[in-house]
Amino acid sequence: MEWKSLSAGLLAAASVACAHGVPAPPFTTPMDRVPAESIQAYLKDLRFDYRDGAGDVQHLLVNCEQSCQLGPLVGIFPEERIEANKSSNLAEGAGRIIAKIINYDTKNPYPQLNLGAGDTVYWAVDSVVRVNRDMSRGRSLFISTQAMRTRRDSLAITRPLRLFEHPDSVVKTSAARWVLDSLNYEEKGAPGGEGGVIRWMREMTTWANCKSGGCCRN
Repeated sequence: MEWKSLSAGLLAAASVACAHGVPAPPFTTPMDRVPAESIQAYLKDLRFDYRDGAGDVQHLLVNCEQSCQLGPLVGIFPEERIEANKSSNLAEGAGRIIAKIINYDTKNPYPQLNLGAGDTVYWAVDSVVRVNRDMSRGRSLFISTQAMRTRRDSLAITRPLRLFEHPDSVVKTSAARWVLDSLNYEEKGAPGGEGGVIRWMREMTTWANCKSGGCCRN
């Protein structure tokens, strides 16, 4: 479980969240249905943590249908107060922006996350519903700065959200990571015809401790 695998050193370096979580946006409509100007105004209320250990910078994986290769260098950085979010913050209205994603590659996009070349994307979470004690589900929205500026159609793309509940957690820091998507494999026959399988990793995915006692993965 990724929550427990974060080292004490990384957690100590992450930002200490305030008690009230990420500020609510000044609108209640989902972020994929509001004007770009409304989201841009909301961003002025947010604070992202760029310190070592709070975020993560890695080359993302591409072309995994054949053989995974290193793609663009991309950073993910948490909003400083995500750890103090409540379930209701992520369930009702417009949800919350929980992290900032920066593509440092000025030539290669990463369409899976709505990232253009040299683009910045904001990861928002909404519509969270509890499934059982250990799991909630909702939506991830990836909102492109380039799209807000150029008014292209794909302002935001949405993907299913998995929120892993950790009700006994007492961690008081905010963090975001790239993790290998261990829940999204494709099995194919292994070479040699011996009946084995190869588990192909399709991509890396976003992770953040997006609320008190819970962590989000798209």
